[in-house]
Amino acid sequence: MQRGEITARYREICMNIWTEFKNAVLPWLLAGAVIAFLITEQRRTTAALVDANMRLANAVEQQGKALDGVRSLLASQGYTLPPLSKPQ
Repeated sequence: MQRGEITARYREICMNIWTEFKNAVLPWLLAGAVIAFLITEQRRTTAALVDANMRLANAVEQQGKALDGVRSLLASQGYTLPPLSKPQ
């Protein structure tokens, strides 16, 4: 074989390897990367929602304590508040 034939054969082998990689392996790698990204984003979003829910629950609890304080203050002065029409 001459040098030009060896170079041509080497390029052909390299192109076959690249074609196989591009058609068989690369789509799976891309799909795996997309799935990993989606899982990470889902976990981050879930953590943010749980955090927001906890902040909201704490705010509601503080509002309830404040309302109890207002009720007791008014009761000590002889006033009463009507009960809430709907349980919350």
